[in-house]
Amino acid sequence: MAARLGWHQSKVSRLENGRHGVKANEVGILLDVYEVTDPETREALATLAREGKRRVWWQPYSDVISQRYASFISFEAEAVSIRNADGFAGIVPVRDSKDPSGPALVFPAEAWTAFVTAIKAGNIPNA
Repeated sequence: MAARLGWHQSKVSRLENGRHGVKANEVGILLDVYEVTDPETREALATLAREGKRRVWWQPYSDVISQRYASFISFEAEAVSIRNADGFAGIVPVRDSKDPSGPALVFPAEAWTAFVTAIKAGNIPNA
């Protein structure tokens, strides 16, 4: 594979083992070698590579926040839609805000209330 890509074997090994990310400009090369021709798939993977290197708002504060809190913030940044709706007595459905008709994670209302209360009090639950 390394020869086909024109890359060093060590680079390919790091990519294959998840020790190194793919640069956005390398995605097209990989997709060509792997003969991925579907335009939607190619664009989706290129978008993921571009967004993977996106600088997030909290990076300048990484020296003063814990890794655990940074993880929490990153989850929050992947916004979900949470809403109480008729017909969902005692449960809270949580959906991806980019896919409001998609599947939902369902939490007991008491557990969700305890989670929100803890967050508001600054107590990040253990991951």
